[in-house]
Amino acid sequence: MEQSSGTITLFKIKKHVIKRAVQLSLKQWVPVTLSTIAFIVFSPVMGGLGGFLTGSNVASNAMLINLQVEVTKQIGMSPELVASVQTASSAHMTMIMKSHFMYIILVGGGLA
Repeated sequence: MEQSSGTITLFKIKKHVIKRAVQLSLKQWVPVTLSTIAFIVFSPVMGGLGGFLTGSNVASNAMLINLQVEVTKQIGMSPELVASVQTASSAHMTMIMKSHFMYIILVGGGLA
């Protein structure tokens, strides 16, 4: 039980660090139009990376969805659209996890 609480704590710390870093960079270093275009491109990449690293759509959303929604509110985009992009890209990237490939090979009887 202690290992899972440590993992949850790690996710919370990563979420706050990433959120703060993005807020600072958006407010201080990048013009709004450039940040909007960059975020449109980067949002599915970040969602996919979360799905790949965690291997779970739920874990990826727990780690990154609040960050994505907060940034969209700050730059004036639709939070619902970006939340759906986060969820879809995360779900797609969980399919290329090594453990998922091994499961398919074991259940399917090997590669044809």
